[in-house]
Amino acid sequence: MSHTPSSILLVDDNPANIQIAANVLSRQGFNIEFALNGHETFEWTQKEEFDLILLDVMMPGIDGFEVCRQLKNNPRTARIPVIFITAKTDSNSIENGYKSGGVDYIIKPFREAELLNRIQLHLNLSRLNRELSELNESLEIKVRKRTEELSIANQRLKEEYTERIKAEKALRQTERNLLTATIHAEEKERTRFAQEIHDGIGPLLSTIQMYFQWLADDDENKEFVIKKGNEVLTEAIQNLREISNNLSPHMLHNLGLNKAIASFVDKVSINRKIDILYKNSLKISLNKDIELIIYRVITELINNTLKHAGATQIRLNISNRRNTLQLEFSDNGKGFDLDEIQSKHKGQGLFNIQNRISSVDGECVLSAVPGNGMKARISIPHNGNRREENNPDAQ
Repeated sequence: MSHTPSSILLVDDNPANIQIAANVLSRQGFNIEFALNGHETFEWTQKEEFDLILLDVMMPGIDGFEVCRQLKNNPRTARIPVIFITAKTDSNSIENGYKSGGVDYIIKPFREAELLNRIQLHLNLSRLNRELSELNESLEIKVRKRTEELSIANQRLKEEYTERIKAEKALRQTERNLLTATIHAEEKERTRFAQEIHDGIGPLLSTIQMYFQWLADDDENKEFVIKKGNEVLTEAIQNLREISNNLSPHMLHNLGLNKAIASFVDKVSINRKIDILYKNSLKISLNKDIELIIYRVITELINNTLKHAGATQIRLNISNRRNTLQLEFSDNGKGFDLDEIQSKHKGQGLFNIQNRISSVDGECVLSAVPGNGMKARISIPHNGNRREENNPDAQ
């Protein structure tokens, strides 16, 4: 691969010195130009590009040190390596040569081999510096381009992430709306069914009970039958009332959450002979939907304990902390493996509880260990209002 010969500018006020150096350099194939003073040097460097300058120090007018300083201050010529070639050998002159921007200092009379070696060294260094500079510039361009591409990609990711968050939020809201609508539909159907039981079957059982009483006479067997029949009918009527209340809790709608829970707890404690420690420090009224969900969740938790836990005690505490309702439930029953129950989809009641709490942006944390009972921690955000003192729901 052929290379363009390097161009060298010889600067010396003595033509004989220029001729000697030119002969040496020409034989090596360098392109040579010469100048006799500083002004001619500036003229040449403004119209031609040189790879290196050989510069004498002692010249009329502007000396070599000042010529070098001006060359280094000019962006067009700042990168051209300057080698001083002079008869001045004192240390001050050598120091001034380097301070003014020279890359080397050769003493006259020079040795041909030394001159050529130093020229070739600095030409190579200059070429490497140019290549490094060009590489740096190319890398900077690539970095800027890549940075712009990454910035655009990052902006796209942010936009996509924002859209995804909006979509997920909309989906969660849709799920909550659907769950809320389902719960409302279930409650409406429960209310209708409870009303039908109360209005239809209840009066019939009461009438049958009344007929039994009319049948009373002196026959001892009839009295026994009537007595047992009345007992069964009374129990049936009470069970129907309980079923009707569970389907649609009238006390919740009429007297509020605290009274409804307290009534349910009292009935369970009496009928099932289990100790339920119930505490409610809630001093605010809640949205009716939230109150209904809390009531359903509590009755579901208690019923689960009664059916499966074999517990003798239940603890139930309701409080309010920083606009968040806190519900803590625990029993001393036999417990169970929560992971196993959830993995095998056996805990439908627990799943329903978590779904109900989720429908009002709440959180339900369940924990259970075989032999150590079951616990539930529930938190529901709200914007409740403080109760009036005469509110029958206050405790």
